Amino acid sequence: MALWLHSLSNYQIGFIVIFSFLSVSVIIPALIRYKLDLDPRESIAAGADESYKMFITLVLVMIGFSLVQLQGDHKNVEDLVSREATLNLKISSLLHRFDTKESSQAKELLANYVESIAKEEWPELSKGNGSDVTAKKLKDVTKAISNLSPNSNEQDTVKADLDATMTQVVDIRDARLATTRLYLQTYLWGSLACFLVVMIFFGWFINPLSRMIFFVGGVSLGISMLISLIFILEDLYQGESALIPKPLLDILPLILKGN
Repeated sequence: MALWLHSLSNYQIGFIVIFSFLSVSVIIPALIRYKLDLDPRESIAAGADESYKMFITLVLVMIGFSLVQLQGDHKNVEDLVSREATLNLKISSLLHRFDTKESSQAKELLANYVESIAKEEWPELSKGNGSDVTAKKLKDVTKAISNLSPNSNEQDTVKADLDATMTQVVDIRDARLATTRLYLQTYLWGSLACFLVVMIFFGWFINPLSRMIFFVGGVSLGISMLISLIFILEDLYQGESALIPKPLLDILPLILKGN
C-alpha cells in the first residue's frame, strides 16, 4: 500500500503520515468548529467520547497485529538468507574436498554467483524481480557440479552431497524470490482503515473544543507514529529499514580464500 513511500527516508515517511493524520483528525475539524462556532450537544459529545475510546482500542489491536506480522516476515527472511549463505558455504567446502581442477573452477563460478546475488540480484528484489544474470550464473554452477567425475569412494560421497546441497540452493533462491511478494494483507489494511475513519469521525464531536484538540491530538500523534512504523517495515527490500545481503557478503571471502 502506497509503495512510493518506501522510496523516502524514515523521517520523511513519519512526517507525511503524522502531518496527514493530525490534519484530518484535529487541525481541520478544530478550525471548522472554531470558525463556524459549532458545539455538539452534550449527549452527542458523551456518546462520541465513549465510542472514540472503544475504537482507539480496536485500532491499537490491529496495529499491534500488523507489526507482529511484519516483524515476523523480517525475521523469517533474515533466517532464509542466512540459510542460503550457509548452503553456499557448504558447497564451497565440498568442492574444496573434491580437490580437482574442475572443482576449483566450479568454486570460482560459485563465488561469482554469490557475488551476483549481493550486487546484481539484491537491487532487483525491491522491484519484485530476480536477476537473469544471477540465474545464469546459478545454472553455470549447477552444470559445473553436474559435470564433476568422481574417481574414488570419497569423491563419490562428496559428489552425492554436492548434488543434494545444490538442489537446496536452487530451492532456497526460489523461496527468497517469493518473499518479494510479502506485504501486509489487503484485508488488514482495509480493516485498519475502516477503524481509523470511524475513530476520527467520533473524535470530531468530542467536547469541549480544547479537550478535543489535546485529547484527540495526543491519541492521533501516537497512532500515526505506529502507522508510520508499519509503512517503514512493510517493504522488505526497499527503504532505510530494508534487509541487506550481509550473510552472503560475509561468506564471499571464505569462498575465495578456500575452506
